[in-house]
Amino acid sequence: MKRIFLGSLSCLLLYVAAAPAVRADMINSMVSNNQTNTAISRSLTPNELVTFAMRGQFKEQGIPSNNLLLSAYASGTVTPESLIKAGIAAGKVSPNTLNDRGYLNTVADKLQRLNQK
Repeated sequence: MKRIFLGSLSCLLLYVAAAPAVRADMINSMVSNNQTNTAISRSLTPNELVTFAMRGQFKEQGIPSNNLLLSAYASGTVTPESLIKAGIAAGKVSPNTLNDRGYLNTVADKLQRLNQK
């Protein structure tokens, strides 16, 4: 009888000790997944990306603002790819965006239209 009681007590203690660790792992996993989904869902559109660049939001990433941005684009110093990479580095654009030809073309068109004004 003592063996059954001690065995049951041991199992109960192991369960109680392990349960918080398992729950913490589950919570950390859920938080991590939520942060990834939030970052992707907040990705800027191509027009927003260019607007942010024009306003100087990517200066820390080496992208100039206003007319300097347009001059850098005209000279080839800033490209749609480099602007997208700056957005990725700033956490404003999903890394998958760099492979999206439609996104790249829209950024290029927006920069070209602004440069013609």
